[in-house]
Amino acid sequence: MSPAVIAAWLAVAGGLAQDAAAPPGREAEPPDQAAPATGVSAKAAEELSRLAEKMRAAPPLSSHERLERAASAASGLIRPLPTPVAVAATVVGFALLLFGQRLFRFGVVAYMMALLGIAGSQVGVGAGGTWAPYVGGAIGCVIGAAIALPLRAIARATIGGLAGGILAAMIIQSFTSSWYVTILATVAGIVASGTLTFYFPAPLLIVGFSIFGAAAASVGILSVATEPVNGTLSYGAPQISGMLLAAALGVLFQSQLGARDVPDDDS
Repeated sequence: MSPAVIAAWLAVAGGLAQDAAAPPGREAEPPDQAAPATGVSAKAAEELSRLAEKMRAAPPLSSHERLERAASAASGLIRPLPTPVAVAATVVGFALLLFGQRLFRFGVVAYMMALLGIAGSQVGVGAGGTWAPYVGGAIGCVIGAAIALPLRAIARATIGGLAGGILAAMIIQSFTSSWYVTILATVAGIVASGTLTFYFPAPLLIVGFSIFGAAAASVGILSVATEPVNGTLSYGAPQISGMLLAAALGVLFQSQLGARDVPDDDS
């Protein structure tokens, strides 16, 4: 007899025994309600209740407001790149946008090199000097390659995680304008997507390569084609819309190409 059947019989027997113990003409009283959860469960429930209250207190953002918020954040963060670095960022961005997942091994390395190379160049621009952006970019590229080559699984999780964080932020803002809730949702999206990349690599990597490729290309193009405002690139709703449209087209294009299977030794 299976454990499930035995458990069912025990439950029935326990119910009959309880009814038999009740006074004649009266059924047994239902068991007392369980005591309220305490400890970790109570704290988790309290935190969820607090987050729900924050979401209700902050009205959701419209599509245009979400674009404006993203544009405002980007405009205050990204400095224009030197022309050679901007051209390289644009070329690599379009390559990842269209062929990142198809060229998996190259794509992962190029992604990390571009991500940290642009970050290093930003640090160099802030430090000042003619050669500082180039030195910072070169150091960032070396660090990116040093991470991606021996630690491809970590790099892959980074690609999927950042994509999930961006999508989570975009989605949650359609329900609330709270920065606190948005940040928590972004962190949760990064962790969840980074983990899921190990189990469903193809779709998450396609989205990750497309989003970053569009972003890198936009930084490169705006660095060459526009004048900075207060020392940073000027992003507006049209620029963010164009970047999201490019990312969506990149996802469709890479999906039509077919996803390259990730080798087992890269897990």
